[in-house]
Amino acid sequence: MSRRAAVAGGRADQASDFAIEDAARDLQVLVDVRALSPNQAKGSLSAIVPGEDGWGPEDAAAKARSLIGVDARSPIRNLASKVECVGLFAYSLALGDASSDGSYAEIDGLGVAVMNGEIDSGQRRSTLAHELGHHLFGDAYSTDWGTDTSATEQTLDAFAGFLLLPRAGLGDRWQALRAEYTIRRSAIIVSAEFRVSWSSALRHLRHYDLITRDEKILLESRSPTRADYLECGVRVSEELQPPYIPTGVAAAAIRAYRGHWISGDRVIAMLRGQVHLDELPARDEIPLESLRGDLQ
Repeated sequence: MSRRAAVAGGRADQASDFAIEDAARDLQVLVDVRALSPNQAKGSLSAIVPGEDGWGPEDAAAKARSLIGVDARSPIRNLASKVECVGLFAYSLALGDASSDGSYAEIDGLGVAVMNGEIDSGQRRSTLAHELGHHLFGDAYSTDWGTDTSATEQTLDAFAGFLLLPRAGLGDRWQALRAEYTIRRSAIIVSAEFRVSWSSALRHLRHYDLITRDEKILLESRSPTRADYLECGVRVSEELQPPYIPTGVAAAAIRAYRGHWISGDRVIAMLRGQVHLDELPARDEIPLESLRGDLQ
């Protein structure tokens, strides 16, 4: 299990422990009853390998965009649904302010990531991008607590930033906005359109030399409010609002219920109470041959 948090590390985090264990157990059940294929992500686990000649987090992020079916320039919409293409299933649950930002575990080639829904939407997306890095790197069993500054965690943070804010796409959009708006308004629009936090947007604008050091310091001095976003004609998109259950997991759980592989109560538990028992579809008829086999 690997963890990532914005809070000071080294302390127990039972809420995250229980959440990732529950999610991993659900995924294992669905794999065992063949409602989910255990081989979806195996081809991509070795696609990005730190240490190879010419490897870098920006190049890795470009490869990851291709793997999840996103072009090299556009903002990524609904990141949680995109990462399912490589067998990563993302949850967002309210775990409390003191819990870690995210956790990751691998189950038979599939991955499960649990984000703390208490952090803001931009952080949730960055955390999921970070956990996608764990999944694609095959770094399934490392343990990273708190503000871990290990080389691996720094690489994954860089990877996540490049994934969400690609150089070409951000640069083109920035130039178009600056031809029409002030630097602050342009930065606000960029952070909303690419669905990242204010600090992440400014960090990458500076990294790509789109703003100067002094401009970054000035912009950092006053974070935008929701009113500022509305005045600029944009809204903050709330992705991964808790409780968020992966679409693929929800569909697989209902398929397993239809096929008599799991009970209705188990489905309700897997979906974290988002549907009621009387809302479940009719179950498939059991073939007579199967019943005869049970009686023999």
